[in-house]
Amino acid sequence: MIAGYPPFENLDRGSMAYLGGTAAVYKKPEWVPGMPNLFGVLGYFTWRSAYWSMQLTMKNRIQLGWSWLFNAAMGRDLTRFGKHSAPAARDLTRTESGREKPPMPALKNARAAKIQLDRSLSG
Repeated sequence: MIAGYPPFENLDRGSMAYLGGTAAVYKKPEWVPGMPNLFGVLGYFTWRSAYWSMQLTMKNRIQLGWSWLFNAAMGRDLTRFGKHSAPAARDLTRTESGREKPPMPALKNARAAKIQLDRSLSG
């Protein structure tokens, strides 16, 4: 403890997590009676309003709001440029030395392995 300063006290304000799309979760603090935990679209709007209100300047709030509005109207731009942007252009059947890769195991073998793993975990 430092002289002249009060002791530190933590005030839990809850926890928030964005899950993607229009889904988020808000876990309320223990000291707030009668309020439910929020999830789904309601949690999403709670998360968005909290995130927006934490911006320090009005310029950042306007830019953030514009970004959200633009992404809602036009979607997110996931375009990639450069030689690494087209993985389908590579010949995936050959190794770097030019030799042909062995064929992948049959799908039924993969399913059988998953079933065996599920049984071993549940038993």
